[in-house]
Amino acid sequence: MNYKYENVEYEKHFPVKIFIHDYIGNRIYTPQHWHRSLELLYVTEGRFLSTVNGQKKIVKADEISFVNSQEVHVLDCDRPSDILRASCIIQI
Repeated sequence: MNYKYENVEYEKHFPVKIFIHDYIGNRIYTPQHWHRSLELLYVTEGRFLSTVNGQKKIVKADEISFVNSQEVHVLDCDRPSDILRASCIIQI
């Protein structure tokens, strides 16, 4: 298995971390990893290939990807024309 543990750091009094993904025309890829946190990703534009515990699924605009605690997962868009705009919330 080729994956790593991601240590998600939080602000002291705020139990979630929020990321805004805004990728256009670039290789979009997060290597296989896992963390103890829940992860919720809401796509506002574009799409990506979600792989969670080896199961692949295309997640498109207005859809949500949910990754449970300790699940190995990957985010991938491998076409140069891909667009991905999404909000990601990672919770303790």
